Amino acid sequence: MAIILIVEDRPIDRQLLATILRTRGHEIVEASDGKEALDTLEQIGPDLVVSDILMPELDGYEFVRRMREIPELAATPVIFYTATYHERAARALAYRCGATDVLTQPSAPNLILATIDAALDSSLHAPSLPPDQPELDHGHLHLVGSALAMRTDRLEAEKQRMAAVLEVAAKLVGDRDPVTMLN
Repeated sequence: MAIILIVEDRPIDRQLLATILRTRGHEIVEASDGKEALDTLEQIGPDLVVSDILMPELDGYEFVRRMREIPELAATPVIFYTATYHERAARALAYRCGATDVLTQPSAPNLILATIDAALDSSLHAPSLPPDQPELDHGHLHLVGSALAMRTDRLEAEKQRMAAVLEVAAKLVGDRDPVTMLN
């Protein structure tokens, strides 16, 4: 079977993919980010890479760009595995940087296996044309910026909820009369 490199910063997602792919007898190698994957890449010569997009150290796009610069690995198919809310931008950028396909999280095991099989069976394993770097950089920046904005919004909402809880707690601590506490 195939050697598949899984590049994912969330251990639970790496384990899920590895478990699903091992059911087909694939040999799985795992990396927690793009930097670790690049260090591993030439040693294992994978038949396929499944990579998250947004990761610390080195994200999926930069990882694929650098992988494509290695002649022996330039034709290796890559499938991006990303959160559903990134799907539209991820698909557009995936095509531009030479990824074979995009799977969204969560995906059903049968869809994951079908996508992996299609990528491995494809006769289109020729190196892709070099990406239009300025356009790819702009799209990449937009996707990362959108994800950062979404996380910032969630953090701000959580901060407001915590402030409200602390305000109620302070009132409860300061007021010992049960009737007043209920008002």
